[in-house]
Amino acid sequence: MLEKILKFDRDLFLILNNSLESGFNDLFLGGLTLAGYLHVILPVALFYLYVIDKKNFRRNSIILLVAVLLGGLVVQILKQIVARPRPLKEMEPLILSGKVRIHNLFYAYRESSFPSGHTQSAFGAATVLICIYRKHALYLILIAFLMGLSRIYVGVHFPLDVIFGAMLGVIASFAVFKLAARYLK
Repeated sequence: MLEKILKFDRDLFLILNNSLESGFNDLFLGGLTLAGYLHVILPVALFYLYVIDKKNFRRNSIILLVAVLLGGLVVQILKQIVARPRPLKEMEPLILSGKVRIHNLFYAYRESSFPSGHTQSAFGAATVLICIYRKHALYLILIAFLMGLSRIYVGVHFPLDVIFGAMLGVIASFAVFKLAARYLK
């Protein structure tokens, strides 16, 4: 059963990674993948928090930072436990034999793939921002989704990595937000 799931995951990765390839997506999805780094996403999310709610900025920024960093810690622990290779490493024999082609932008990551930390950060930040200010929920979810898709597009994550990264981001952020709402006034 697990092997069937992983085969489907690899097949879906190849479909998404290859079928979306274009110069526009190299710029658009490549740019979104770069925006998913913590040193980019956190300042942008903090600026957004400041603009929408200056009065509660300190409390909200602490919630955001704790939520995203806690989710990131869980991601790093899972990466060590699961130790799933990245697509380029896992499919290296198929690539070398010419049976598979992977569109890869940027650095060819080879360390653990599961789950996606970029996607966890994107969905974690989006979840906190939505909990605080629901008005832009659709846009925030769309941006987080596209950041997750960008990780497949640039060739560094399988779809399951992205799905579980998104789930971890949402769960960790929602839990931190609910605890903070309960205990911080």
